[in-house]
Amino acid sequence: MAWTNAGPVNRGRPAGAVAVETGVRPVAVGPNGREAFTLNGDELVWWPQGLGGSKQRLTPPATLPRLSWGAALALDARSGVLAVASLDGEGYFYRYDTRRHSWLGATSLRNRDLLGLAFDAQNGQYVGLSSDLELIIYDTQGGQKTVTPLAQVLPAGTYDAGAPLKAALTLAAGSGVAAIVRVSGGVVSHIWTCELAGGRVQLTYKD
Repeated sequence: MAWTNAGPVNRGRPAGAVAVETGVRPVAVGPNGREAFTLNGDELVWWPQGLGGSKQRLTPPATLPRLSWGAALALDARSGVLAVASLDGEGYFYRYDTRRHSWLGATSLRNRDLLGLAFDAQNGQYVGLSSDLELIIYDTQGGQKTVTPLAQVLPAGTYDAGAPLKAALTLAAGSGVAAIVRVSGGVVSHIWTCELAGGRVQLTYKD
């Protein structure tokens, strides 16, 4: 299903149906459109031939902090570096080289849990959405650049941490903007567009 920040390209009524809910593992698909990476607890899972085929489990080496619980993925297709954000405790921003199949490092997330992570190719940076409704910009090493609070911008009830299966948030980025997508009951209910340069946020789609 093709989407823009203004909603589905085909605005017909089952257009809002998507297979996304909190609890579903995030997926990063490689540039070839087949190779994929997912998260399974304390492991990164590589599917060389695509989801449903054979898979390999990738665990960070002992020289890096233990991956307590993988929560979000984002791939920089230009460099082939996959970013992995973990939950629980301090949390870390891991980097994995998908071409050389090696772990590059881990940077502290400063006790922030990320609901989503995306790569902004235009500006060469990562964009994260925290459980405290903050939009966070990271450099390619996982270093924190800016934090934009959104709790006063997004309406109450956007994300209920006590009932995550009722409403989930995910994130996409491109061309200098980020899309914050709210999914409720398997249907996209809202899309907010955030201009990464100025932090301006506006509701661009409502079901």
